[in-house]
Amino acid sequence: MPGFYVEEVKISRSLYSSEFIECDHNPLPDVPVHFIHAGGYPSGSNEAPAIYDREKMWRIDNNLKMKRWLALINPLKYGKYFYCSQSGHYIQQDDPGLVISSMKLALQDYDKIIIVPQ
Repeated sequence: MPGFYVEEVKISRSLYSSEFIECDHNPLPDVPVHFIHAGGYPSGSNEAPAIYDREKMWRIDNNLKMKRWLALINPLKYGKYFYCSQSGHYIQQDDPGLVISSMKLALQDYDKIIIVPQ
């Protein structure tokens, strides 16, 4: 894997293992921050049968993640959360319009906070 991806995975695992405590101690700056959350349950899984309802567990976990991300961006004036209920992991492929709209909104919000010298 490319080095940048390996580093991203390491940081992601560290954040998950600490329950994202670093995010609570280091709040995000008040700039446009967007989270786009893929909410489609992965269908066609070839996993063996389980003694519990996998989809139900996935939805519970999904709701917990949603609450975590909302709590993180709620204090931000320009924070936005997008939930894409039909998308899988590759949101940019499943719903490119949402990704483009998010970028446009972020740029519009960024223009509001830029001090332009006259």
